[in-house]
Amino acid sequence: MDRQGIYNQLKGHRWILRRQGTQVIKMGETGGLLNYSFSETGELFSEAHFDFDPGLHYWTFDEAQQFVELRDADKKIVQRLTVPEQIADQLVMRDPNGTDVFSCYAAIDAILNLQIAPQPLFVRAAVVTPIVQSGQVIIQIGMGTTSPLQQSASDLGIHVVPAVLRKRSDWSQLVQLILAHPQWQQIALLGAHHRVLRNPFLEMQAHLLYVGDTTEWIALNEQRKVQKLDPTVLLGSRSIVLEFLTLLLIRKTISTEGINRVLYENMGARLVHGRQVTTLGQYQTAKTWIN
Repeated sequence: MDRQGIYNQLKGHRWILRRQGTQVIKMGETGGLLNYSFSETGELFSEAHFDFDPGLHYWTFDEAQQFVELRDADKKIVQRLTVPEQIADQLVMRDPNGTDVFSCYAAIDAILNLQIAPQPLFVRAAVVTPIVQSGQVIIQIGMGTTSPLQQSASDLGIHVVPAVLRKRSDWSQLVQLILAHPQWQQIALLGAHHRVLRNPFLEMQAHLLYVGDTTEWIALNEQRKVQKLDPTVLLGSRSIVLEFLTLLLIRKTISTEGINRVLYENMGARLVHGRQVTTLGQYQTAKTWIN
């Protein structure tokens, strides 16, 4: 394969770096997944701006050895990767001398690089999604048009779209649903049993993810116990909700414990929970959003 042939495989994708099986995350307001896009001119681009590590700026292709070469700012070779290979639902390039893996997924490309996403991304047979033109939407976890959530949201003039989230493929389809509605700029994922007490979209900050909590504690590891969060209450801007869903798809976990791990380990600096977000037993304030 020549350089143009390898570029045709690299272009249009966001290549996510994993080290020892763990994706690299930058925390804080400008945080996100470390992912690279390859330009035809030989440059590497990353929205996360990890200039300090691993310090990758350029790429070349060794046609004789059939390796993709990643280079630093001085154009010295930092890492060599095998040519892309298809494994299940992803394309993968591996470091033959280490554990680093660069991979891309069609669904995640669509999230991180919307201009290459086909429209529509999918059509789910026998399911008709209501057309919601508002920039604010509640996605109800569970079906039903007479739920407490539907009734309370209707009183506040907030649109509700039902969704079933029982298995991993349902979460993947949820991503496709959000991508198919670019007008949804503020999104809440709420269980059908909840009631909306006040319009949360009027007070949310774009860089924060708001979640429910419980009176229970869980262990993230032997040294750290944390308050268990409630995955039936998740609110945020379009970008941060899609980032959260992307992490779930990458880590392939939809259990309550798995969701808590993603929230604390990957988004901890941007989480908000407490009585502003939800009631807890008899505890609430005049400004609590969700019961």
